[in-house]
Amino acid sequence: MDTNEVIKRNESKFRRSRTLVKIILALLLVLIIILQYDHIIRILKQL
Repeated sequence: MDTNEVIKRNESKFRRSRTLVKIILALLLVLIIILQYDHIIRILKQL
């Protein structure tokens, strides 16, 4: 196995894990927005 193959394989793994991290962050953001919804609406009404 040459170095190029190893790099390519690791790259695809890395890309997949980065996508997973983005999905998890997006879900966390949605969760925070849902939990803080009333709070956010209250702040927006005060503006």
